[in-house]
Amino acid sequence: MKITKQNLPDIAAAFAASGKTDRIFFDDELPGFGIRFRQGSKRQSYVVQYERGGEQRRLTLEGSAAIIDPDDARKWAKQQLAKVTLGGDPGGDKATARAKAKITLLSGGAAVSRREAGESA
Repeated sequence: MKITKQNLPDIAAAFAASGKTDRIFFDDELPGFGIRFRQGSKRQSYVVQYERGGEQRRLTLEGSAAIIDPDDARKWAKQQLAKVTLGGDPGGDKATARAKAKITLLSGGAAVSRREAGESA
């Protein structure tokens, strides 16, 4: 089933009927694009799943599916999948950026690698 604004109630009903606590419904027209439901949470989120280096990776679009239009989420997913097709790794890029931000915060704004500081590994 294509993920559209009109189909979201049917997808939510399918999740409720499944009896599962966590489930991703993938779009029939854009492989890798889906919407994730979790039991006990009223918030659903859009995801894109792809394979990189033999591993399955998943990105989540920040924000609630109740606020973000499925067509906008589909555009985001296409952009992420295009990056993968061109050899990129959007999930890895996000993790690297998060790690760099953490190092910057921990070092008081002066991010210095061990090599730059003259330390040996």
